[in-house]
Amino acid sequence: MLAELHIRDFAIISEINISFSPGFNAFTGETGAGKSIIIDALDLVLGGRASPDMVRTGASSSLIQAMFVLEGGVLREVSELLESNGLDPSEELIITREISSSGRSSARINGSLVPVTLLRQLGENLVDITGQSEHLVLLRPSAQRDMLDHYAGAIDLRSEVSQLYNEIRQVQSELDALVSGQREAERRADMLRYQIEEISSADLQPGEDEELLKRRNLLANAEKLAQLADNAYQSLYSSSTSAIDQLQQAQSLLEELVRLDNSLSSNLDMISEAVVAVEEASLSIRRYRDSIEFDPGMLEVVEERLDLINKLKRKYGATIEEILQYRDNAEAELSDIENSDEKIRKLETQLENLRQQLAQKAKDLSSIRSKAAKDLGRKIEQELNDLLMTNAQIEIKVGYKQPSDYSISIDGTEVGIDQTGADDIELLVSPNPGEPLKPIAKVASGGEISRIMLAIRTVLSAADTTPTLVFDEVDVGIGGRSGRIVGEKLTGLASNHQVIAITHLAQVAAYADTHFKITKVIQDNLTTTRVDKLDREGIRHELAAMLGGMPVTDRSLQSADELIDLAKRSRRLSLAS
Repeated sequence: MLAELHIRDFAIISEINISFSPGFNAFTGETGAGKSIIIDALDLVLGGRASPDMVRTGASSSLIQAMFVLEGGVLREVSELLESNGLDPSEELIITREISSSGRSSARINGSLVPVTLLRQLGENLVDITGQSEHLVLLRPSAQRDMLDHYAGAIDLRSEVSQLYNEIRQVQSELDALVSGQREAERRADMLRYQIEEISSADLQPGEDEELLKRRNLLANAEKLAQLADNAYQSLYSSSTSAIDQLQQAQSLLEELVRLDNSLSSNLDMISEAVVAVEEASLSIRRYRDSIEFDPGMLEVVEERLDLINKLKRKYGATIEEILQYRDNAEAELSDIENSDEKIRKLETQLENLRQQLAQKAKDLSSIRSKAAKDLGRKIEQELNDLLMTNAQIEIKVGYKQPSDYSISIDGTEVGIDQTGADDIELLVSPNPGEPLKPIAKVASGGEISRIMLAIRTVLSAADTTPTLVFDEVDVGIGGRSGRIVGEKLTGLASNHQVIAITHLAQVAAYADTHFKITKVIQDNLTTTRVDKLDREGIRHELAAMLGGMPVTDRSLQSADELIDLAKRSRRLSLAS
């Protein structure tokens, strides 16, 4: 439930803090005192649209903070939502919304910055606001459809219909693109075939370019390499003053020395090893010299191969590996194009299966709606009878949509369909005997719409798990006698929900468990709003003023006492039943 609401510098409110109670909380006050502003602030903290015009004149920002105490199923749902957004769950939920005079807005949950969309998601679990604007919402077919689907427990089935509908549109779009794009696809296929052939005919090997660069370097410098190798070989082995001759001479001298003095044996070993090393190096250099190609024709072949590879690199990738990957991708794309006829057939089959599933789901949804519509209409009539609309007739008309741009066949009949199903749903009303049933917007007055809205909320409340229900002047356009019935209905709702109501009728306020008075005060040439929680005596005087005006008289106080006693008896009877 909503435990506290703190408002600062919002509209004409300077600063107020309201502590709510379970049960029925009523707000009363003179016109223009700011009763509906409190509802606006609550709507804002639950993700409503922000505007810099909401900031109190002279203030730099507005702040609204709401504290909710959670339990049961609502605690579980909210905890899951918080955890999915990286926030720690808690039985106490503090939501803060701040708006600057420049128009910037921020939102926090338990001190952590969050997107406003998360506030709206939370609001759907925490509070249901029925205001004068919602009377207009009720006139919209979409709102009437949502009302019926919630009552029928058909929201999940409607979601399945929506999912199938979206899937069908996606498959249809893919199919249309394939069919319309076949000519372009053929042009694309021709280009892909050329590219694949160009790459494949080159017969590229990974690392080939690096080997070719090495070979080109050898071929281009063959004469110089051969000369250098020959010079090295002669210096080491074949000249008259070669290194090997010098080493062998030194080796012979050391052998003679060692026979005379064994201490030089290690030197002899080193010289012997050097002789072997020079012989091996000389042999290797000679083989290298003899292997060098003096072939201008081969150099030209290598250059041409490198030119081909570089040309392919410019077109298809920076490396041979990337070129080969491009070819693989092109082959896969070409395969898709060449198999497009088969893909079209598969999509057509898939589309037909989906359409059959959608038709069945839409038919099931329509059947559930039709059955629930009769029951809901009857229950709304019963509630309206209690609200002194004794002769009102309600019909929730459910019928198939006319065929449109997108239609399906249900039992051989072509009907239009969208994400919400195949039904047009309309709330028809006849407020008085002899009047034909007509759309609610054409026949119902403001007061009648208010009572119809309350009747609907009463019928839906048993299945509604929203802990807090807010009514902003739901009694607009009705008189005192009907007001007592409204008070009784709100009291009944308060047995399963926390109810917060803005009312201008003493007959409604008398039923409240907690009564707040909203007063407009002028300080330093600025208008501000204050909210006072009334004690018993304060309630008597407020109800007396609402009944008989100011100043309060003994007679109006007596009327207030009678109204309070009547409300108490009514609550006791309600609890007993």
